[in-house]
Amino acid sequence: MDISVVVPVYNPPHHLFEENIKSLISQCGDFEFIYINDGSTDEWIDKRLQNLAETDSRIVYIRKQNSGVSDTRNVGIDMAKGDYIMFVDSDDALAKDSLNYALDTIRFFKADIVIFGIDQGSHDIHIRKLLNSKEQKHLKLSTLAFRTSDYYDIGVNVDGPYAKLFKQSLINDNNLKYKIDICKSEDAIFDLYAYEYANKIAIDNRLIYYYAYNESSISNRYVYKHAKMIPLYLDEEKKFIEKYHTYEEDYWDALATRAITGIADADHRYFAKTQPNKSIWVLAREFSKILSAPVVQKCLGRLSYSKLSNIQMPGMSNKIKLFFYKHKLTFLDLFIHKILK
Repeated sequence: MDISVVVPVYNPPHHLFEENIKSLISQCGDFEFIYINDGSTDEWIDKRLQNLAETDSRIVYIRKQNSGVSDTRNVGIDMAKGDYIMFVDSDDALAKDSLNYALDTIRFFKADIVIFGIDQGSHDIHIRKLLNSKEQKHLKLSTLAFRTSDYYDIGVNVDGPYAKLFKQSLINDNNLKYKIDICKSEDAIFDLYAYEYANKIAIDNRLIYYYAYNESSISNRYVYKHAKMIPLYLDEEKKFIEKYHTYEEDYWDALATRAITGIADADHRYFAKTQPNKSIWVLAREFSKILSAPVVQKCLGRLSYSKLSNIQMPGMSNKIKLFFYKHKLTFLDLFIHKILK
């Protein structure tokens, strides 16, 4: 078996799911498509996948109780029989003959991971190369800091599950799994460890993956549980640095950047907005609790005002934000947001 494609499924819109199915079953080669129904409440999904498995021997259909996308992807990893593995969301699609192209590319470079193009950014210039050690370090630092705009500019996503082909032995030999207790940035953490374990990583920005922006998906809406994940994913990334790069200051700087950009994102997309049944006092207390986490304070303490010039954040000036966040002046922060609206 060449490639196993893992598709976690939870109530996708029918038209997008049909596009997903069509794009996968049209791929010709020694592939398997592992569809894992993560407890979808839509009965049509179950019937559609049962029928699909009966008519195409390459389809592996698994139905289980809802446990979240990370655990679902992990089930797919355990089930996969291919030499290589790719993750595709159930509302996304692959380009024509993309799996054969991906297979040829990873074999050509003898790589552990190849990162391919998605339908974002620019593909005017075809970039196809094996990364050197300096470029691999830049890839890890960018993923850690969540500063990936230079990769998006060339049409690749480096901190999500999309458009990547992994060598299955890389995942299995290192017992690499998605964190099931984190529902934000868990895919970036998976990628970060994969990049660390990989000997060879290649980038090919040829467009193979179509990402569907699904407004009904919770991943595209910022809710309180996402904000509560900030200390958790920072702790996981801190453990990564302590294990592999504890004496390298640029990794700690990257973590500090990740902290303040994540906090500013939560501030802008959730806390500063009017939330049903929550007063500004309640929101300020919730925000303060997140800022009080030891890992958050450690990261913020590492940042000086002079280090903020290259960090882009929405809303007030970076210096004011850092002052508010360090001193947990959350009510004042939210009050000023409301005045500025």
